[in-house]
Amino acid sequence: MSLARPLPALVPLLLGGCGGVAGFGPLALDGEAGEARGCPDGEEPVTVYLDADDDGFGDAATAREACAPGPGEVLLAGDCDDSTGRVSPDADETCGNEVDEDCDGEIDEDDASDASAWFVDADGDGHGDPDSVVWACEAPPDRVARAGDCDDADPAVSPEAVDACNGIDDDCDGQVDRFRVPTDYRSLQEAVDALSDGQEICLEPGNHTDSLDVSNRTFTVTGVGGRDLTFLDLAGTETPFLTADGAYSDLTLRGLTVTGLDTGAAEGADLEGAFAWVRRGRLRLEDVAIVDHRLTLTDDGNDLRGGLIYSERGTVELEDVAVSGLSLRYLEGDRAGSPDLEGGLLFASGGVVSLRGVDITDVTVSTAAGVSDCHTDGALLHTEDAAVTLVEVAVSELSIEQECEVAAYARGAVAWLDAGSLEAEDLRFEQIEVQTAGRLAYVYGLVRGFGLTGHIAEVDISGASLSAASEANAYASGGFTLFGSRGISVQGYRVWDSAVAATDLAGLGGTGEVEGGALYVSGQAELLHIDLRGATARGDARVRGGGAWLSAAGSELDVRNLVAAGNRAGLSATSLACGGGLYVDPDGGSVRLSQLDLVGNEVRGAEVGGGGICVAADRDEGSVEVVNSGVVGSVLAGTTSAEGAAVAAGGEEGARAQVSWRYSNAWANTGAEAFALPDEAEVDEGNVSVDPLYVDRGAISAVDWDLTLDGASPLVDAGSPDLQDVDGTVSDVGAYGGQEGDW
Repeated sequence: MSLARPLPALVPLLLGGCGGVAGFGPLALDGEAGEARGCPDGEEPVTVYLDADDDGFGDAATAREACAPGPGEVLLAGDCDDSTGRVSPDADETCGNEVDEDCDGEIDEDDASDASAWFVDADGDGHGDPDSVVWACEAPPDRVARAGDCDDADPAVSPEAVDACNGIDDDCDGQVDRFRVPTDYRSLQEAVDALSDGQEICLEPGNHTDSLDVSNRTFTVTGVGGRDLTFLDLAGTETPFLTADGAYSDLTLRGLTVTGLDTGAAEGADLEGAFAWVRRGRLRLEDVAIVDHRLTLTDDGNDLRGGLIYSERGTVELEDVAVSGLSLRYLEGDRAGSPDLEGGLLFASGGVVSLRGVDITDVTVSTAAGVSDCHTDGALLHTEDAAVTLVEVAVSELSIEQECEVAAYARGAVAWLDAGSLEAEDLRFEQIEVQTAGRLAYVYGLVRGFGLTGHIAEVDISGASLSAASEANAYASGGFTLFGSRGISVQGYRVWDSAVAATDLAGLGGTGEVEGGALYVSGQAELLHIDLRGATARGDARVRGGGAWLSAAGSELDVRNLVAAGNRAGLSATSLACGGGLYVDPDGGSVRLSQLDLVGNEVRGAEVGGGGICVAADRDEGSVEVVNSGVVGSVLAGTTSAEGAAVAAGGEEGARAQVSWRYSNAWANTGAEAFALPDEAEVDEGNVSVDPLYVDRGAISAVDWDLTLDGASPLVDAGSPDLQDVDGTVSDVGAYGGQEGDW
């Protein structure tokens, strides 16, 4: 049986909408041909698209003409991915998926529904100007995701900044300088009592006089407007002005001036820290001026320990601090004891002391008439068993005048450092004058250290004058005086045009001893790049070392690349003087001197010796080795005796240190034979006597001499073959040869 045509009743079911085949438009029958004749009722055909993902938009590639969309068809095209309903012209673009969701031909454009806000960060502090917002999936150049910067020209201002006392809204919270004194709190103490630990108190311009106790509290006090406008005026206030007692005490003072102290050690009581008293806690002064203070002590036996700052097992830090106008004075009392001035600026027992960027000037120590005893042990700094750091510290215009009836001591004009450790770098001392007079008169250098470990670098001392005068006992040493060192290194130490004197007021030469006109070192130590020029060491009784006094003290002392030039020792008709450049005492240890230039030094007196180097005559143990060194142009002038115009090592037979002189030069030394050495001394290995041909020794002052070797000098490559210069050749003789000769 065959079916010639479909039954009429089934046609709509088989052919679909408008009486036609689904998706192929309206149809009309014309006999057997079944020819299409258009849509009913005059309707026009439309373009329809297959919408496979049912998102209302079809794939343009499936377009066809029809009377109306069939199942799965729509009238709207533009779907660029008809396999997912998430993509269509009506979808929201999102960031970060590499899909063009809204079918506009772009990916992750700025109008994405989840685009981020970005802000211009002109100052690079991580926060942008809120008025500069743009939207984008990724950060445009010079923009950040965080806004809130209320000053985009200042990197110190942002929501993450800590609000400082500077008249600026640093943290962009709409408030300027919180916790103000006296605007918000009447006094510093009221602010401390009201606030929690860790806050910064803003001290407004003006004079502030109330004392402060921060024991076991933590605060920062900042002067608004800086130290030119904000003052802690200590005139008439209780002392100490500031107390920090306890391990949890931590106070920082910055941007202010401390002034006005006028007080002293009262009868029956010592003065300890008139400005600040610290025990176990921490005190930090930053960008602070300390000016115009007057402190006194009497010879009632009361001591002044840390005239301004006293620390016991605490931490004291001074950074960018200027000290000026400090007056320390001894007054007559009932003579019940011997008063000690121990650190007019700072005293520390144990703990940590750090001075960085500290400039000290215009300091005086004086005595009134009738004072029995005056003992100054560090006019500025006195430490005992502390860890001390000194970096970029300058002291100038320091004057000590102590004339006392019994004892006048200045043991460390600038500092007394007893035991502990020392790390020091870039220290400058200028225009320092010390005069002591009494039945006992002692001056122990500018810095007196005992039993120290650590490192000292780049010290510059110029124009210092130190003197002790007595009828009974006068003693003086110059520069740094380091006793009993336990492993100290000194590198880059220069003393020019200094003067040290010890005078016998009776005029008999019975007293007046100088040891080291510019440097005194004993114990275990390493000295490198030492430059001592133009020092005068005058003593009526004895002078040992116009430039330096050096002793191994049973240990090892290593000295390399040293210049001692134009120094003068003795200078008294009664003086026993030895060592115009160096006095060396092995004292049971060993001293090694390498790469030295001892030039133009003088020794004058009654009995003189060692125009360049004098080795101790009264030691029967130890050794002194001199290698790759030169003694040139020394002058001996003794009215009674003179020996060893270059090097002297004397004493009774059998009581002499072992001395060796190797690969060294002695030339044009006058006043005696060049050497006065024991028979067993080693003086025959590689030595010469030639003009060194220095570049320039024509100036009057040794400070202006250029003691590097001319290229034609016979001392070039004339040193020990065991030693080399920086360029790998055999070492030159003198201070600018050897591995460390480039200085």
